[in-house]
Amino acid sequence: MSGIVEIDETLFRYSEKGSRTLSRKAHKRGGDCAGRGRGKGDWVAVLVARDRNKQVFDECLDSADSVTLLGLLENKIAADSVVCSDGFLSYLKMTQDMKVEHKILNASHGKRVKEGVFHIQNVNA
Repeated sequence: MSGIVEIDETLFRYSEKGSRTLSRKAHKRGGDCAGRGRGKGDWVAVLVARDRNKQVFDECLDSADSVTLLGLLENKIAADSVVCSDGFLSYLKMTQDMKVEHKILNASHGKRVKEGVFHIQNVNA
């Protein structure tokens, strides 16, 4: 991937639908086995990276530390690229190790677009 590369992670509900043997205790429709909130066993994190040429990379994450992210994306992103992401600290450390430019966007503070072109709206869509 090259140019402007957008990176973000998304969470999907863990499902064993169709499996004849469950690795967890069965629960009724609609509820989480861990109760309220995002229980660790109920969700699967997926890293998604996309450049403006519509090249996409995705991978399930066991952990989201900078070493794991660097191992996944080091050979996928060109050295002259600009990486756009949210304020997750692992992205900051990863981009420093890769020596690529990093634009941090903070949607909770109303910063969805930076300098008119840098955003993570494509990867979130």
